[in-house]
Amino acid sequence: MLLSVSRFEDECDLWRTTAQTSAEPYPALIDRFRANLLETEAFDPPTALPEQDWVAKVERDMPPLRAGRFWVRGSHISALPPGGCIPIVVDGVSAFGTGHHGSTRGCLLAIDALGRRKHPRRILDVGTGTGILAVAVAKLWHVPVVAGDNDPEAVRVAQNVARKNGVAALIRCVLADGVRSPAIRLRGPYDLITANILAAPLAAMAPEFARSLSRGGHAVLSGILHHQAQEVIAAYCNAGLALHERIRLKDWVTLIFERR
Repeated sequence: MLLSVSRFEDECDLWRTTAQTSAEPYPALIDRFRANLLETEAFDPPTALPEQDWVAKVERDMPPLRAGRFWVRGSHISALPPGGCIPIVVDGVSAFGTGHHGSTRGCLLAIDALGRRKHPRRILDVGTGTGILAVAVAKLWHVPVVAGDNDPEAVRVAQNVARKNGVAALIRCVLADGVRSPAIRLRGPYDLITANILAAPLAAMAPEFARSLSRGGHAVLSGILHHQAQEVIAAYCNAGLALHERIRLKDWVTLIFERR
């Protein structure tokens, strides 16, 4: 039985597809999987995963994480947060964003930095995934947040994460592609837009993001590899925004833009 299929872009801009099955796959399944690969994708023979305690592995791989004032933990962690921290509970589920990826942590650091000198009142999180960034800004500023995603499963997950963190009343999760949804447009312009997706769609949406920001508003953008940063910077500067700050964590870059 085919359990899951995932496709992701690695640090070399190569797309990799992996699949998990409950038993050794039949040749027909392998042939079908191979037929759906791109011409540029290689095919590796199936390998068996070693027997191990997967719950213990998740707990080892997801220890509590500190990002500025934010303290992110999975529900398997019972420890109390350090003093002065804002706790966020999020588990590794069927949507992106647990805080442990460099792009998500960069966004949390950027939000924390903005929070020391700004108090936005209208906030939009594009491609919300688990809703971790929406939860972070709702807890930091105690203001309503619109969290949009084009994946219905991500919208469901984000609603559950918001509820688990006690901010469901502040976060409106909507099915939306970028900023085009009426539910998003009607609530703009926004003082802060966060988007942790990929460099190419971020660059393509630069004019829409610029139009959706209020004067003096900021955009926190990530999902950008270091060598892709200049392309995104050029797109947003051409759209009329100014680069305010950049945060680099290994290969990942988070960019903060301002509409002046």
